Order: sequence, then C-alpha cells, then structure tokens
Amino acid sequence: MSKLEELISNVLNPVTGKSLVEEDRVIEFEMKADFLHFKYNREGIGPNEKKKLEVDILSALKKEVEEDKIFIFSTSESSSDVYKSFGVENDEKKEAKPAELKVGHG
Repeated sequence: MSKLEELISNVLNPVTGKSLVEEDRVIEFEMKADFLHFKYNREGIGPNEKKKLEVDILSALKKEVEEDKIFIFSTSESSSDVYKSFGVENDEKKEAKPAELKVGHG
C-alpha cells in the first residue's frame, strides 16, 4: 500500500462512518506531471456530505502533496441525490417535446 493510499484509508464516509477503502470507493490515484488526480465514487453521498468528505480527503492528501496540486474528481451513476437535496423532483423518464417554431411573414 502506497503512502497516499494509506492516508486515504483513514478518510471516512460521513454517511456510513466507514472508510473509502472499506467501501471500495477509490477509483484511482494518478500523478500527472506534479499534480495528483484522485477519483472516487460518490454514489449515495449527498452534496453536503460530499463537501465534508472532500475537505477530509484534501486534509489527508496534503500531508504528502501540496494542496494546490491536488485535484479531486467524483463520479456517480445517479444524480437523484443531488436533486433531492435541493428539493427538486427529477423525472428522468419525462418525454421530450419537440420544439414549436412560430414563424410568419408580415
């Protein structure tokens, strides 16, 4: 286990209280030039918890990498958690209506 993976293993999901490693949420660590790209699965984590989680991730990783050289990316298959947190109903199955153009000469 690398030093960065070890640091991330101490970061807890605020929703479940389990580590990102325990929940198998870590997708990748990648060094691109001098920058660290960290990608994780945020499925089931709302926007408020995501913000707290990313602050915790940044706090852990900046022990090894300068803070301004860390990029955190999250992925999720469903955006329903985001919509629910803002009180918006997301009906993904809604059928799109064709545009109506009213054009006239006159």
